[in-house]
Amino acid sequence: MAQVGNAAVPKAKINGEAAAPKPTERFWTEGRERAAERLAHEKSGQESGGLPITSGVLSAPEWDLFRQNPVVGALVLLHAKTAVNEALARYKSTALEDDNGDAFRHALWNARMAADSGVGVVWAEKWATTHEDGNPGKPLATQMDLFNNGVGRKAGDGMKVDEVLKKVQDCVDTGRCRVLRAGVLVNSDGKYKL
Repeated sequence: MAQVGNAAVPKAKINGEAAAPKPTERFWTEGRERAAERLAHEKSGQESGGLPITSGVLSAPEWDLFRQNPVVGALVLLHAKTAVNEALARYKSTALEDDNGDAFRHALWNARMAADSGVGVVWAEKWATTHEDGNPGKPLATQMDLFNNGVGRKAGDGMKVDEVLKKVQDCVDTGRCRVLRAGVLVNSDGKYKL
């Protein structure tokens, strides 16, 4: 039996041995901060394309932000991974940089963070801004990402996490997000979806 709060919970067994705890169960067995930091290290080793877990590592400013609140940081990383997976499922690979897929990914990441009571709009803005500050190479792409991050936070504010997907897709399809084409920021559209 494992202790969760004041309740005893039976441990799952596989072939007669206790199963390894799921990532969410680690928060109870290891302590939330330690589990969150370990989860972040595990997720930071995965390629995700354009959000905090891109290029295999968090930037130094992102790690500083993570250390301020590891539980929020872990949730941010999980929302980033979900946004990446949804973008890859919906858009051709050519649209994932500076186009509709990129706009969708950033807006969804921020909408999910804003809608999650464990993160909220304030932390979502801190994370999204810190992420862009760590990628100063392309000013127009950064401007586009910051705009789409704001669209996402507005879309997700006051909603449930599992309800934001359709709203974000609508924002991209109806031109409320921005994309970069031929060196110019323009309204997004429904092109390039699979």
